[in-house]
Amino acid sequence: MTNRIFVPIRSGLMVMAVKMLIFQLKRLLFPLWLLFAILLANPIHAYSNNLPHTSIEQYSVNTSISQLEISVFSDHDAFLSNSGPYYLGWAILNEAAVIAKIKLVPAHNSWTRSLTRLKSGSLASVYGAIYTEERAKWAMFSLPLSSDSIHIFAHNTNASNVLADIDLVNSVVGVAKDSVQSHYAKQLGFQNIYDTADALTLFKMLRAQRIDYLIFSHSSAIIYCKNEQSPVAKVAFADDKQPTMKPISPSSHGHTSLLVHTKSRVDRDQSCLKKVGQPLVVNGIHVISRRDNLDTIKLIKKLDNAIQKMHVNKRIKSLYKQFGYSENEYKSWLSIYNRAMRSNDNKSAPLLP
Repeated sequence: MTNRIFVPIRSGLMVMAVKMLIFQLKRLLFPLWLLFAILLANPIHAYSNNLPHTSIEQYSVNTSISQLEISVFSDHDAFLSNSGPYYLGWAILNEAAVIAKIKLVPAHNSWTRSLTRLKSGSLASVYGAIYTEERAKWAMFSLPLSSDSIHIFAHNTNASNVLADIDLVNSVVGVAKDSVQSHYAKQLGFQNIYDTADALTLFKMLRAQRIDYLIFSHSSAIIYCKNEQSPVAKVAFADDKQPTMKPISPSSHGHTSLLVHTKSRVDRDQSCLKKVGQPLVVNGIHVISRRDNLDTIKLIKKLDNAIQKMHVNKRIKSLYKQFGYSENEYKSWLSIYNRAMRSNDNKSAPLLP
C-alpha cells in the first residue's frame, strides 16, 4: 500500500524537475535567440561601412547624399568653355562634391543678383567669389578652388603701359557694381568710377572707347573677347582646332559631367584688351555662404575636407598640370590655400583621416 502511494509522488517530482529544467534552459537560451533575431534583421555586412576608410574613393561611403543650391554666373556655360580659372575651379568643386556626397544644384544669376539674394537669405551659396575683408564680416568662404588675377585693362590704342601713366583725376574707369574691382578702383585713387551690374556693358563701353579703363578679372576679359571674336562657337583656339577632352571623374548623384581640356589651355590666347601694368592682385575663387546659414556651412566644411584630401593626394596639382598651368601658377594657388588653412575660418575644418 505504501509503495502505491510513493509511485505517484515520485512521478510528480520528476515532472516538476523536467519542467524546471526546461524553464532554466529557456532562460539561458533566450539571449541567444534574441541575438539571432537581431542578426537576421540586420546582417553583419550592413555594419561594414562603419569600418575606417583611408582612400579618397572610399571617403563618406555611408553618408547620405545632400543637396547644395549654388548660384553661378548668368553666362556660366560660356565661362566654362572659355575661362580657364572659372572652369578649373568648377571642375575641382564638382570632384570635391562627388567625394563629399553632395549634389550641386546650380542657379544662374548675375553677380549683383547673386549677392543680393545671398544676403537676403533666398540663396544658399554662390560660386566664383573673391575674398575681401568686407565680405568676410557676413560671409563664410570655402577653401580656394582655383585662382584668378585682376588687372587694369585699356583699349589697344591707349598709350598707358603702367599705372603711373594713368590720369586718375580725369580718366573714367568701369567696374562691376558691388564687386572687389570697385574696391580697387577707389583704393587706386580713380576720381571717376562708372559702375553697373552688367559686366558685358562695361566691356562694350571700353571697346567703343566710351570709358578709358576697365578693372576686370583676367578670365572675364578673355571670355568677352572670345565672344566678340566668335559669338557662336563656345571655344575658339588660336590654331582653330577643337580641344581633346576627357572626363575628370565619374558622373554621379546627378552631377553634370565635366570635361578637361588636355590639348591646350583656353585662356592662353591673346586678349583683345590691353593690360596696363602688372596684376593688381591674384585671388582665390571660392564658394561663399552667409555666416548664419549653419546648414550650408556644414556642407561647405564637407567640401573643404574633400578639397584637403584632393590636395594631399596631389589630385589638384594633377588637374593644374593637366589643364596646362605652370608650376608657378599652381604654387600661386597653393599659397592662397595655405593662407586660408591658417585663417580662423578654416581651423574648424581639420583634415579627416
